[in-house]
Amino acid sequence: MSHRMRLCFLFKYLLKVTKGLDKRVSRVLFPAEAKITRIPAGASFNEAGLFYQSTYQLSGQVVTVKRVINAQRPGMVCQPQDYQLIRKLHPVVQRDVRAQVFYD
Repeated sequence: MSHRMRLCFLFKYLLKVTKGLDKRVSRVLFPAEAKITRIPAGASFNEAGLFYQSTYQLSGQVVTVKRVINAQRPGMVCQPQDYQLIRKLHPVVQRDVRAQVFYD
């Protein structure tokens, strides 16, 4: 998938949460014999009414990932500067969703 297409998907998603908040929580249970050695640090972005944050927490053998996006935009029509803002957000989200949990 091209970079432009990925930006389009992110743009369409942000339009859905315009003037709204979206929270996602995922939990991954690892087998008892797996030793979790490293979890991601999380990510954050906060600029011009566009907020994204993720956190990773390890509790026993469960890794909990929380992701929050809040898009407080003045309207449903995006201006050229909105596209530039989404281009700045895209690599932050992309790195976060590609982050890995390491275990032995």
